[in-house]
Amino acid sequence: MKELSQTTVSTRDRSRLLLEINAAMISHADLPEFLRAISACLHREITHDFASMCLFDPEINHLRMHALGLGTNPEFIKVVAPVPLDGSVNGLTFRTRRTFICDRLDFGEFPSAATKQAIEQGVKSCCLVPLSSHGRTLGTLGVASRHESAFTEEDAEILAQIGSQVALAVESVLSFVPLTTTAAAAPSQLAEHIGRVFG
Repeated sequence: MKELSQTTVSTRDRSRLLLEINAAMISHADLPEFLRAISACLHREITHDFASMCLFDPEINHLRMHALGLGTNPEFIKVVAPVPLDGSVNGLTFRTRRTFICDRLDFGEFPSAATKQAIEQGVKSCCLVPLSSHGRTLGTLGVASRHESAFTEEDAEILAQIGSQVALAVESVLSFVPLTTTAAAAPSQLAEHIGRVFG
């Protein structure tokens, strides 16, 4: 696993990507569709099979994951049980507030039910960035692959840029909608507020 500093991609590429992300936030009033739109933008720049966004829930001290699949089976990964901070790549990324590339997902290194499920479903490598805004870490954004060593430093840079925009939107959303509500009863309300941030 390689720890990376968050550097910038070219101004032109960054502007194009962020415009696409903002358009996705405005256009999709349903959270799963919003996530698929974000993942579609990612897919054009980063070859991956799955994408996920995790948000920290202080009431249970876990990350709540919104996950989706791409490729031949868009339902390959569904929403899973809360992800622990211990024994998971998401938890490590959240706690360290650093971008990570995991070339080979190993249960021995990340011993949790979330890791076991991911490996059983075919995940072999992943790239994650923290969702941080104004000194507060809100969760993680990640992409994963069925292949080992699938992600490069350039991929991580692009993901970090997208994550910075998503974090701003999520921060605004969470000031209006409690996380327990967004995770359970009103997922569409989350995407609606995200749209208003950039509307």
